[in-house]
Amino acid sequence: MSVYKDKLRNSWYVEIRYKTYNNEQKKKKKRGFKTKKEAKEWEIKFLSEEKETSSMLGFKQLAEIYLEDIQVRVKASTFARKKRVFSGKLIPYFKDKLIQDITPAAIKKWQNHELKNEYTKSYFKTLQKELSAIFNYAVKFYGIKENPVRVTGGVQESPLLREKKDINIITPEIYKRFIREIKTFDNSEISLIFSLLYYSGCRIGEVLALNIKDLNFDDSSININKTYSKIDKKGYITTPKTKSSIRVIKVPDFLIDNLKIYIGTLYDKEVKRIFQVSRTNLHRRKNLAIKKLKLEQFSLHDFRHSHASILFQSGVNIVKISKRLGHDSIKMTLDTYSHLVDSNEDKVLEVLNKLNDI
Repeated sequence: MSVYKDKLRNSWYVEIRYKTYNNEQKKKKKRGFKTKKEAKEWEIKFLSEEKETSSMLGFKQLAEIYLEDIQVRVKASTFARKKRVFSGKLIPYFKDKLIQDITPAAIKKWQNHELKNEYTKSYFKTLQKELSAIFNYAVKFYGIKENPVRVTGGVQESPLLREKKDINIITPEIYKRFIREIKTFDNSEISLIFSLLYYSGCRIGEVLALNIKDLNFDDSSININKTYSKIDKKGYITTPKTKSSIRVIKVPDFLIDNLKIYIGTLYDKEVKRIFQVSRTNLHRRKNLAIKKLKLEQFSLHDFRHSHASILFQSGVNIVKISKRLGHDSIKMTLDTYSHLVDSNEDKVLEVLNKLNDI
């Protein structure tokens, strides 16, 4: 309630709290209304005019307010990603425009402009998602009537959008050559990390976040419950990418034995992270080995893809693979590795032909 009776003056007054266009909290009090109805009408008019003022907010200013607001509400890695999208893509395009001038037609023009950059489908989806998020924020807190991105609709298909680059599979033969080269020059920490990536299918952040309590030497399992990232030279240990990423996975006995030996070399067994090497150093050593062996380039994430590929080719149930990888759904696994599933058609045919011979 914001309209009150002033019993001493036998009149009505309005007392309200509101946010200005630049997100400042303010208080407004107005006295002297003869009736409650008059007081309420004044309140509605005042707030309406305040919303009109908020529509004069520029996109750049709104983006700064939005980013400052969400910084304490999301993971550091999520905020860093959002900040890159806004500072690198959205603010440079919309910086001189007022919120009220960004109509569905303006959004469509922006989409066509960005499509010429021939992004991947997933990245363009991210750009549209972040732009829509800031307009949802403006609708909720700054009186904008509608989200122009939602009205326009997202672009899902276009000849100008690219599919994700092909997954590079590291075959067991290539992996053996690679790890042999790594062990020739590097300590056990780096080679052990590459082995974990290949034989566990974990994400690099999940491996770098491991501590001794996550390792179960009795049943050869690893508890994946956090991830490590480094942003602006500062390290962060946070919850994994999604809830389904929290999982316990089995690893080969030889790998758990190597982990046990490695743990034995650590001076501080209670260290927060058993692996201290940086991603930069891992990339550097990987690329040096690839260059020396004259292999096709592959990323750290390709170790995870290769793990999944080996399991698929070995006939492991897709539900098991999906859970092991920590995917949200089997659909995500199928979408990522559909080409591997298709390649098993020959195996299906072989099984059916054998049935006919019985």
